[in-house]
Amino acid sequence: MKKYSLLLIVLFANIAYGGVVIRGTRIIYPSTAREIPVEVTNQDKERSYLVQAWMSDFANDANKKTPFVLTPPLVKLEAQKNTLFRLIYTGTQKLPEDRESIFWLNVKSIPGMSEESSQVPNQLQFAVQSQLKVFYRPLRLADDANTAYSKIAFRIQGNRLIAKNPTPYFVTFRTLAVNGKPVSYKGNGVVKMMLNPFGEQTYTLTASSSENNSVEWSAINDYGGTTSTIKTRL
Repeated sequence: MKKYSLLLIVLFANIAYGGVVIRGTRIIYPSTAREIPVEVTNQDKERSYLVQAWMSDFANDANKKTPFVLTPPLVKLEAQKNTLFRLIYTGTQKLPEDRESIFWLNVKSIPGMSEESSQVPNQLQFAVQSQLKVFYRPLRLADDANTAYSKIAFRIQGNRLIAKNPTPYFVTFRTLAVNGKPVSYKGNGVVKMMLNPFGEQTYTLTASSSENNSVEWSAINDYGGTTSTIKTRL
């Protein structure tokens, strides 16, 4: 009997799937750093993986280059082993010095065939691509990244909630609610739940507002954890 192996590529905006795991949930790249290590581990007990890593524009524009390189770009990762990619800022593109910049770090893992699985006919294999946010942080930014989320200003206009970020840092909501009801992130949730430096986002409210509106929110910190929740009245 012939054996067939179909390879599918699956894209995930998270950091772990199957045997290959990226350490951390996001990367902060200080402008003073020469390089940042990115640790990748193969947790599979039997199978090796080919692991490819590269940087891309946050808008996923394939034609737009980034001022970063990852080395080595491709490694073979044996079962239950780990490796380090080196993330290096090349300086080929001048980035703003008055605010953070954001990019994607991409990791694609292609499974090898274990001795046991090679005996299984018509096998389906998955090549999994994960994405990790990389924040380039200039040295002399005003304010504090840890408290940036607490400075978000909210206002309500009709059935819309408008959130404005007056800081030079990206702020990503972990939770956001108006009058105790969670706000819906319609469209691209990865983008809508994040406020750009000095930017704003508009959210459609599913329930009508009142004269005594309250907003509650928390954010994701530099370590991927959750900040304390803040509640304010509008």
